[in-house]
Amino acid sequence: MKTRFMVRRLPGPDRFLRTPRSRHPRSLGSSAIVDTLGNPTRFILGLALLAFIAPALVACGAKTATDPGGVAGTRTPQPTTTTTVPAVRHCTVPPPAQITQALTSGWARVRNLQILPFTSTATGDRVVATVRSASFYGVALVNLRTNAVQPIDRFRASTYQALGAYDGQVAVWKEFHSQNGLDDFSVKEWSASTNSVATVGGSHKDPATGKTFPSPWTEPALGSGHAAWVEGTDFTGRGRLVLLDTKSGLTTVDSSGHPGGALLIYGSELVWAQSTKPGALTTVFAKSLITGRPATPPAALSAQRGGSSFATDGRGIAWVGPDQNSLYYSGDGQKAGQLVTRLAVGGFNPPTVLRGSTVMTADSDGVLAAETSGATTTVVQGGGSVTGTADGFLVGAAPQTKSQSVASRLALLGPDAFVKLRCSG
Repeated sequence: MKTRFMVRRLPGPDRFLRTPRSRHPRSLGSSAIVDTLGNPTRFILGLALLAFIAPALVACGAKTATDPGGVAGTRTPQPTTTTTVPAVRHCTVPPPAQITQALTSGWARVRNLQILPFTSTATGDRVVATVRSASFYGVALVNLRTNAVQPIDRFRASTYQALGAYDGQVAVWKEFHSQNGLDDFSVKEWSASTNSVATVGGSHKDPATGKTFPSPWTEPALGSGHAAWVEGTDFTGRGRLVLLDTKSGLTTVDSSGHPGGALLIYGSELVWAQSTKPGALTTVFAKSLITGRPATPPAALSAQRGGSSFATDGRGIAWVGPDQNSLYYSGDGQKAGQLVTRLAVGGFNPPTVLRGSTVMTADSDGVLAAETSGATTTVVQGGGSVTGTADGFLVGAAPQTKSQSVASRLALLGPDAFVKLRCSG
């Protein structure tokens, strides 16, 4: 199927900006996600919703446009036809002592803040995150060592929450507007150089009923000077794949199929999963960020059917299979992958984070680390979060009490923290 792209302005609700890249400075007067912040507010409930809404919909057979399982138009998982090399032996082991110590002492204790960091490829101590404090609730730049907070975009309502990505110069995120679902959202971009925020996309409504069309509930992908996300355009799973050049402001839109929620910027390519009709397993497509033409997907994903939660560290690629229980990895995205681990019960929640030979993700029981040796360990029991940074994994654990004065506990784990995980015998 030939993929068609065109440059056009983004239509949307009246409150959205009508031109690409029209910026307005804000006057203010941010992963598998579960409850990491320990605050009994609707903020926590909304963030927890992001982790649990998809598995719940699968269980009850609800219909929606797309799901992380890679089946457009339905939530029913289907068998995969992925071709991989033989899997290694699998086992579950206790976390290494240095990991336990790092999580106990805490790399950063964010005082009087509740924080859910965006995925980041930036170096240093600063992250963009959803932040709640006594005086601010919205997206902010946080210095994890000094506790300094630079507000970026204040939420208009207490029901809002955001998930996104940050590359040190630009942050792009989905701002979700309801805790009853994840289909109503705006897509926003912040430039560090100009300290300005632009609304660059968002959800769409049925003109006849006023209902919001369903969209995949994953955050935008960001890398190589581009950001990408999907906006649903009807109730059958059809959608728009939107690609934003963060330097020029040009927006490219592909409306040719039923895109799933799996997006990846891999080197100079945009890689995404898309199906031809509702209920069909997704296949993987790619587009060159340089020429704008269709490209060959990375070999690790080229045979993938129905996968989700694509992740990369620039070289390797990890992804979750369509059953939501299987985690795959390829140390070189241009080579076939292997099954890393499979859950007996439950399911993985995106995003998956890959650094080196370690894949981290979360399920309903906590944060997991899986080494390509076949060993898997639970890093955080129960509620927790994991996002990627240029320096490794940023793992969050809920405070022991639900007091506003207690810090969110965050630990930075290096990319080599788990290399000694091995199955015995």
